[in-house]
Amino acid sequence: MLHIFSLINNGSREERPIDPHYSIVNQSMKYPSFKTAFWLIFILIISMQIIQVIYSLQVYGWNVDSYPPKYYLHLDLFSIGWYIASVILVGFSFSLQNLSAHIFYNFNFDFLRKYFIQTIKYFGGAALAVLTLSFIFPEPEFYIDENSVIMNVLAVFVTVIMAPVCEELVFRGYLYSAMIPVFKRKKERLVVNAMLFASAHVFFVSFVFGEPVPFYIFILGYLIAKLYEESRSVLPGILLHLLNNGLVVIIDFIKTDLN
Repeated sequence: MLHIFSLINNGSREERPIDPHYSIVNQSMKYPSFKTAFWLIFILIISMQIIQVIYSLQVYGWNVDSYPPKYYLHLDLFSIGWYIASVILVGFSFSLQNLSAHIFYNFNFDFLRKYFIQTIKYFGGAALAVLTLSFIFPEPEFYIDENSVIMNVLAVFVTVIMAPVCEELVFRGYLYSAMIPVFKRKKERLVVNAMLFASAHVFFVSFVFGEPVPFYIFILGYLIAKLYEESRSVLPGILLHLLNNGLVVIIDFIKTDLN
């Protein structure tokens, strides 16, 4: 951990950058500042945690069983706002550093076709982790309202569409790109990126109310980061993320129906 913080403050630029469009060394490639990326995402995660805790405790109290459906509606709306704000702030950070975000996002569908089989293989590993956790914790991970189609559609939209797109832009296109010239070992940056990604999904509210913690998120984050390391495009990671979250939602609908 001390090694990680020393890299945040000092940074090691010994590794030569790689052009995201071609698998060749590019000495002139400029990457985002890892120090800026780390603290921006750290602030985003902490602010999200604090707002959730304050809202949950002050507005609805400690009894999680008494939360009305509108509580989860508010959380979905808050998530939408947080995702939009995160992408805007990341884009602003790129702009301040005179960098073009699309170079690091690399929306080239050729990469999606090229790494499609690899994405499906990685999804198999992520799915195994999701299914294992589902057997350990029988409770649904997300709130599903059997009487409200609108709320369910909104929850699916946030979970399956908005989260994969926005989180990949932030955690891979931005944060992982900033890590490339700083962390000399590939496995080191894969693990750290997965840890930071997982920390955004382990809510303090879960510990307060004793809800299950989605430990598979670290595995998912590692696999997506590995995809980005190999392809230097966010598209394969978005697809893997979408498939994973879609599986979680399907499992939760089944759990809710069985209950």
